[in-house]
Amino acid sequence: MDDTGGHTFGGSPILYHYTLVLQRGPAGPSCMLHLEGYQQDEQLRCTAHGDPSMLDVAFASYANGSLVNMYGIRVYRPGTVLFRLNRAGTGNSAALATAWLALHPDGLAKTGAFFRREDP
Repeated sequence: MDDTGGHTFGGSPILYHYTLVLQRGPAGPSCMLHLEGYQQDEQLRCTAHGDPSMLDVAFASYANGSLVNMYGIRVYRPGTVLFRLNRAGTGNSAALATAWLALHPDGLAKTGAFFRREDP
């Protein structure tokens, strides 16, 4: 996801770049969420559950395995759904609609097309 959340009081743009990586492996599926942008640089381990038309992405831990962020604050509990992706249409080119839940970037609408699929 690349999007802008408006501007700061000084006029600088508020930018977000979120990357969701879903992989299937011998130990089962893995999920990482990279959050970069305005006052943010974190990596979260996540879980992803759903069906072909909907996917819930939930917090598992921070990349280092901790349940608290770099400031020692517990922002999410394991299993908390961060956002939901809904597929609009069919096939790999179908649009992904995002519904922000526990994770909601400042200045962005609660729902919209914020992610796009990229195959490696």
